[in-house]
Formats: sequence, C-alpha cells, structure tokens
Amino acid sequence: MKTCCSSNTSDKECVRKSDGKVFELPRRFSKKRCKQGIKGFTMRSSCAPYKDCLTKKGKVIKGKRSKGGQLTYKKNMLGKKIKVCSKNPMTGFYRDGYCMTGADDSGTHTVCAKMDKKFLDYTAKKGNDLSSVVEPGDKWCLCEYRWQEAFKDGFAPEVVQNATNMRTKDVIRKQIKIHNKKKTKSKAKSVFKVAYFAGGCFWGLQKSFNGIEGVVDTSVGYMNPNSSGTGKSVTYEYVSTGKTGYAETVKVKYNSIVLSFDELVELFFSFHDPTTLNRQGNDVGTQYRSIAFYSNKSEKSVVNNFIKNSDKNIVTEVKKKTTFHVAEDYHQNYLQKKNCDNPNTENLDVFHSICKGNTTLAEPKFSGKYVKKPYVDGKINGIYVCPCCNNKLYSSKDAFNSNSGWPAFSNTIDKKGLSESKHISFNELTKELTCKGCGLHLGHRTIKDKKIHDCINSTCIHFIAGKSRGGSKKTLKRLLPQLREIDKSKKEHIYKLSDPHKKRVLAIDEGIRDEMRKGVSRRQAALSKKKRFNVLRLYRKNNDPKGCKRLTQDMKYMDKKYDTGQTNNICK
Repeated sequence: MKTCCSSNTSDKECVRKSDGKVFELPRRFSKKRCKQGIKGFTMRSSCAPYKDCLTKKGKVIKGKRSKGGQLTYKKNMLGKKIKVCSKNPMTGFYRDGYCMTGADDSGTHTVCAKMDKKFLDYTAKKGNDLSSVVEPGDKWCLCEYRWQEAFKDGFAPEVVQNATNMRTKDVIRKQIKIHNKKKTKSKAKSVFKVAYFAGGCFWGLQKSFNGIEGVVDTSVGYMNPNSSGTGKSVTYEYVSTGKTGYAETVKVKYNSIVLSFDELVELFFSFHDPTTLNRQGNDVGTQYRSIAFYSNKSEKSVVNNFIKNSDKNIVTEVKKKTTFHVAEDYHQNYLQKKNCDNPNTENLDVFHSICKGNTTLAEPKFSGKYVKKPYVDGKINGIYVCPCCNNKLYSSKDAFNSNSGWPAFSNTIDKKGLSESKHISFNELTKELTCKGCGLHLGHRTIKDKKIHDCINSTCIHFIAGKSRGGSKKTLKRLLPQLREIDKSKKEHIYKLSDPHKKRVLAIDEGIRDEMRKGVSRRQAALSKKKRFNVLRLYRKNNDPKGCKRLTQDMKYMDKKYDTGQTNNICK
C-alpha cells in the first residue's frame, strides 16, 4: 500500500507513514489543496492523511489577512488588481462589494455580472429568484456555475471582467470572454454600406433581400457597367428593349456589423440561377443578366473567390459599379404592394389614391378617423399597423395632437427615433415614410430639436385596440379611505394589513402609482415595494406567521400583475 504522501488520484486507500494509520481515498480536499493551507475542523479532518507531507507554511492558510479575517483581494480574470463589483446593493462572500471567495465558500461566487430582466426571469423559472434582491442594471457576485448554466441556456448576463476573480475556472473565463465579445458586437455602432446586384427581374430579387436580417433598405433601378449614363433619363421602357447595356439592379443598404459583404454575396448567388446567360426563368434579355457590382478591390476579390470556389459553371459578370438610376415608383417593392387587395382601411377610394402609387400627396386635413379624439391625443390604448401587411408601425403612447390635420407620432413602434427602424423606411431626400413590410406610402417626417414628427395619413394606417389602462378612479377614491388610517402624530399613511386581500391590493396598486409619478418605471416601482414587503416578511417569519402569510400573498399578487419574478413561501 502506498504512503499518503506518494498516493495519486486513482488510489482507493493509503497509509500515513508517521503512525501507520490507513485512510480511504479520495478525500474531500485534495493533497494539493491541503498543502496550500488548512482552515477549520472539516478541512483538518479531510487533510489528516497528508499530515506528514505538509510544510510549516502549509499549516496556515496562504495569503495575508485583513483585520476582519478576510482574504486580501487578489487578481481579476484579466490578471490585474480586482475591482469592487458593487456596494449598492452590497454583494460578495464577505459582503464588502468584492467577488472574493473564502475557503468555506463552496459556491465560488467569483463572477461579477450586470443583471438584466432576461436573466432575472430565468432565475425565477429555475426556482432561485434574484429579483427580490437586485434589479436590472445592478451588479452582483454570481456563483460561477450558475452563470455557466445560464450561458449554456442562452440567458447569461454581461460580466464585468475587471471585478471578476481570477479563481473563476479557466473554462468559464473563456466562456465569459466569448459572451462579452458577442454583447460588444451587438452594441457596436451601426456601419451602413451599400451593395448593388443584378439577377433577373428586380422585383423578385428585391423581395428576397428585404427578408434578410441586417438589410436596412432596398430600392430597384438600372445600372450599365460599361457607361455612367446617356445624358437622358433612364426608364423601364428604354431598358426593356435589351439593347441599352443596362441591367435591372437592386441597391441594398445593409448594416455591416450584422451582415458582412461575404454573406451578402453568398445570399445573392442563392437567390437566382447564376449559370444561365441573359436569362432568369421566363425573363429573357440582356437586362436580366447576372452581375455582381463592386466598389473596391476587396469586394471584387470576395466575388471572384466565391465564383472560383463554386462547383457550378457560373456566368455572372463581376463589374465595377457605375451610376445607379432609380426606377419608377410603381416598381419599388412591387411584389409586396401587389398583394394588397383587401386593405383594412377606413376609406378605400382615398387609400388607392393616397397610399398606393403616391409619394407626395396627402389626404384632406382633419378628414381622417385617427385625427379625432380619442385617437389624436393617445388616450386610447393600442397600436397602429399597416392596413396591407399588418406590420406594426406606431404605439398610441407616442401619438400627440400636432394640430396639423393628420395623425402625428413622436416615435416609431420600436423606439428608434432618428435611427433606422425595422418597421418604417425613411427617405432622407423626399422625407417620405413607407412601410418596410410592403412599401406602402404612409406620410412624411419632419425633424425638430433632434426629435421626429411623423405626419401620417389616417387611411394608410389601421388601429388595433389594446388592454384598457387601469380601473375606475372613482371606485379607488371611494374605497381608499377604508383601506388605511392616518397617524396624526407622524402624518403617515399606515396600511391596515388585517383588511381583506382585495382591499390590500388596491392599496398596493395606489402605492406603485405614487412611485411612478416620481419618474420610476412601473416594474421598478413594484420591485421596490416587493423588497420592502420581503424585509417585513423576514421579520414576521417567526414573530407573526399570519402577517408573514399575508405579505407572501401580496408579493405573489405583484409577481402576477407586475412581472416581478417568483416568490417562495418562507412562512411557518
């Protein structure tokens, strides 16, 4: 039998040389860990076989200690001095704000993570709700294994690397770097670029590009790779002769952070047949030939390499871009417009004259349904969609009375403002607004003090009512005096928690509204109240079991109505 000092991980038992005592292996703490230092009864018992192997240094745990007995702060995962993760809320193994872990901390809370709603909802579903302790935006020392589990499931929060301890496992540190790199990439500033492709009828090619994530805008037109122009306007009738050298071309504006030119080229060759010369399906003529246009040597190289590595006999031309001549309005997003036979609109005649085939005209002032109350001032809850394709456009929360005679909105449905919206296209030259789903004309935009003012034709949008906002104020005013009494000495409202649950609910809702009037969001106000309730609940857990149960019932009500996570029952 081996001595304990010479044993390895595969051995089942060993003998201590000094007294011949036999020990079973493996132990809770490894030989290597025991040599680093011993602390506590459990560790002394586990390290007993290795007593002969320990040096004088190994009899005391390594590392200097502060006055409070805490480990001194070592390096972060970047190899530098570790930074504070958070002191509000207070976090860490020693509750001092550092993601440090002690010898008895089996959870290894070494990862400093920035909380977000997605992760907090995930923890609630897993039965370990953190939302009663932290809010979205707070930093918190997480157990490295909990973060890893969320990473594998796709719910991991962003990690603050300079406050994350070097003791975090190597595998998890690598995962953190990968995750943070993706987060940084998604937050990176959009870099918009333009590419041009010709491949058959431009109607179908434009529709294919419109459905790609990263494509911001598309338009159709004509381009002649051998000439910049003829000195006269280029029209569909002129190009359709097939003798002009022009090809039906799609201009693609894309976000290069999301979609690379290489990926765009690969998509282009998948959208049409690049092996047929001057033809795509039933469309025959030189205007339907396949061309990939490039703006620089790098783009030219990408296209040539794709053709070279393809196993197909590709006949696509690779040409330097020239002047792009925009096609007539009725060709833009033609296939999307074509299917709008039964629009959900208030006036079909006005719809066909204003919303289709028009870029400049507007419906008569104050004639539309949505320029009147309660729609015009946003007092009715709901969203506005495209009457053709049901693409979401605006929220009633952003509607306001501009006294212009048309419905007005201060933001798009996705709150993009001056930046690119996923739902609405904005032409900076003509100021025209169109639906990104089908190309329908909506109205025009003006910009005042860096804020948008979207003036929309009432017939070009359709309203879908949402849930009503809150209950009757009169009912609340009538019931509230019954819910609480006033302590005249302190002039504070004291809730009568002995009242029935329904009455307490009204008091909770009113308290949350009070917080919201101070500029706090609805969910944050509810989380704040839930935290206070949880403190009271912990106090009453042993002293007042009935009061504890009532508070638990109220917290579960807030979970359901205000999405504040999941409350566990801790009452006796």
